[in-house]
Amino acid sequence: MRPVGLRIELVQDVPHPRLWFLNDHGGELVQFQRDRLVHNWRRMTEEEPYPHYESLRPAFESDLRDLASFLDDQGLPPILPVQCELTYMNPIPAEDLGPKNAPLSALIGPWTDRYSDDFLPPAEQVAFRARYQITDGGGAWAGRLHVSAEPMLRQEEVKEVPEEVVMLQLFARGRPLGEGIEGILAFLDLGHDWIVNGFASITTRGMHERWGRSDD
Repeated sequence: MRPVGLRIELVQDVPHPRLWFLNDHGGELVQFQRDRLVHNWRRMTEEEPYPHYESLRPAFESDLRDLASFLDDQGLPPILPVQCELTYMNPIPAEDLGPKNAPLSALIGPWTDRYSDDFLPPAEQVAFRARYQITDGGGAWAGRLHVSAEPMLRQEEVKEVPEEVVMLQLFARGRPLGEGIEGILAFLDLGHDWIVNGFASITTRGMHERWGRSDD
């Protein structure tokens, strides 16, 4: 028999919920909380193409302006952004990296997979994390680019069987580059440049060839 517990918590403010808004297709999801506004994309069918940043940016800008307009109409304080974030999730099929439990050196350039001796057997599982400083066009610090790669099982609605992948994630986080919505968008544009170029820089030429990417 499971024990029964009772907990009473006294709070001064009413908890603020997380609100989700879906478009008609269900592929775009807006999350709104007291301290953040998030615009996500998710694949609903296996044939659905991956959208580019340029196609999602206008929708996020529209969300921001609608929120700012609502706050103004209601006589509420305006948006005061303190941090922006742009995230790319890149599931790399594990089979693309070679034999099972292959080292990350097949995907991540800085991962050398060099040991001092042969005592240790091949690692059962490895992960990678790195952080880089983002600078603006004038060389001033603007934020950080975070990179991680770790194996996982991915279950998508469009696939019946979970897929073994290495989830390569890059996200840029930093302060707005100016006032208001324009400052937010300016950082997101800068973060996008760092993510795209950082992805190319940190992944190996072998993977570039597999993806048909030119390094010229």
